Amino acid sequence: MVDTGAPGTLLHSMFVVRMKIPTQKSRFNSIGVNVPESRLHMANITKLSIGPMDMPGSRVGVIDLQGVIHNGLDASPPIVGLLGSQMLRDHHAIIDFGTKSLYLKR
Repeated sequence: MVDTGAPGTLLHSMFVVRMKIPTQKSRFNSIGVNVPESRLHMANITKLSIGPMDMPGSRVGVIDLQGVIHNGLDASPPIVGLLGSQMLRDHHAIIDFGTKSLYLKR
């Protein structure tokens, strides 16, 4: 899911647990619409793919996004997190609302 208002990219904690990705606590808390304030954890992702595009590894936030993505892990394709503005900017994102397409550059 794309969230142009989110400064960073976040993964849903249930997805991170399911994938057995290790996390570390951070000193930051996070709060958002339909998401109660909670401690932000961090995960080092060695390979992040969005559609056919592979992105270099990055450090992303991990929180419980159940209030935002609801049953997203069971959707097809699954919704596992929020792609934030930093990642969108770094990859020169173009959002085409007419075709519901996201274009990213390497």
